[in-house]
Amino acid sequence: MDFETLLERYREPVERYIHYHMPCSADADDVVQNTFLAAFRNFGSLRDPSSFKAWLLTIAKNECRLYYRRKYRTVTVSLDQIGEIAAKTGVRGGISRDILDALPDDMRTLLILYYVEGLPQAEIAERLGIPVGTVKSRLYYARERFRAACPPHIRTMYEKRGSLMKEKAIDYTAGFSAELPELIITRKDTPFFEVKDIGVIVPEVGNRSYEATYRYPAKKLTLVSHYRAERLCNIHGAEGVKVCEDMYSPRMDYYTRNAQTSFVQMTDEYLRYLGFMYGDDYIPESETTYEDMLVLHTFLDEGYNRIVNAEDPVRGNPLVIRERPANYDASSDKPAAFLLEKPFFRYTTGVYDVKIGDTVREAVGVIEVLNGYVTEKFITRDDRCILLRWYETWVSVCMNGNYSDEYRESIDGNRRLTVNGEEYIHLEDRIYK
Repeated sequence: MDFETLLERYREPVERYIHYHMPCSADADDVVQNTFLAAFRNFGSLRDPSSFKAWLLTIAKNECRLYYRRKYRTVTVSLDQIGEIAAKTGVRGGISRDILDALPDDMRTLLILYYVEGLPQAEIAERLGIPVGTVKSRLYYARERFRAACPPHIRTMYEKRGSLMKEKAIDYTAGFSAELPELIITRKDTPFFEVKDIGVIVPEVGNRSYEATYRYPAKKLTLVSHYRAERLCNIHGAEGVKVCEDMYSPRMDYYTRNAQTSFVQMTDEYLRYLGFMYGDDYIPESETTYEDMLVLHTFLDEGYNRIVNAEDPVRGNPLVIRERPANYDASSDKPAAFLLEKPFFRYTTGVYDVKIGDTVREAVGVIEVLNGYVTEKFITRDDRCILLRWYETWVSVCMNGNYSDEYRESIDGNRRLTVNGEEYIHLEDRIYK
């Protein structure tokens, strides 16, 4: 098989690997070009075409290392980056540069390389000429020294945080009402303003958020999801945050811990999903159960679903939502029909006042068509998604085992959207806090 054919087959996962290891897109593009050029020049040395992907990834990894060797000949840190180190080590507030400067040089360098520049531990080990195990142990002690050097009230807050969270009783409903609060969406003439789509939770260790799902037409609380950014993670050398989702079913009064797990990386430009931990939905019932086996699906898999990083399957979802108007008014309860030029792209529908219960927030409407469903989000000026409306095709509803025959019969009167000639049914509203 020729070089061009093999490269086309494996281009996306290799490009993802490079972009997920680079601090910015411009640098990543340069490394991508260097990787493919080196592969083309050395293709004749590849004896077994079936190992092309692994061979190409090795070249990509080496090119990434060359980039970091050139970039990190010296290590400096700005005053603004002190807060970044503090946040990622679990300490917030009252942090000055003097605290970092007071640490030994080797500890300060480790904290900067790992928390500010985002280097994987293996890359730090190579740069410093020490084993990876030594990097791990020194990084642990550097974190502890940094925390210990913080003011007493901040250190005490950090030390008590874990025990306080464990002692607090869990409210499985997270305070959401049993029925959908009054929901009124009113379109405004306010000029469009840019927002960031950061998903359901900011991927920083220690963060929590909650999602309540109300299913139409009954508008009863169907599911409550508890999201927690649990810890830092490393997927194929790309650093991110492990986000766990616990689920509570009010009808069954059943709470499932770690029902879903995702591994998320957020840069200044993109939100990226490094991988997902799948359970029994992807495993034949005759083989095992959710408790017996988990399947990790990562960004290096050729079959990695495009909708995970919808707009840009290589770089990830752009954080900033810029105006891309759709001829659609989200404030109308009537059936709507409109066209969107590109699938998987997020379009804007205007600015709205969204009233949920007693609270009114100004938000930008964002609509997106994916495989078999449509999402309609409302994102506020502080980049919080406060409402998501969920639509599916009738085929998707019929194929989804989570919907009973009784429920399928009940949705005839639900609102419809027709997008690019295909009809979608409004099934759920999801609100957040």
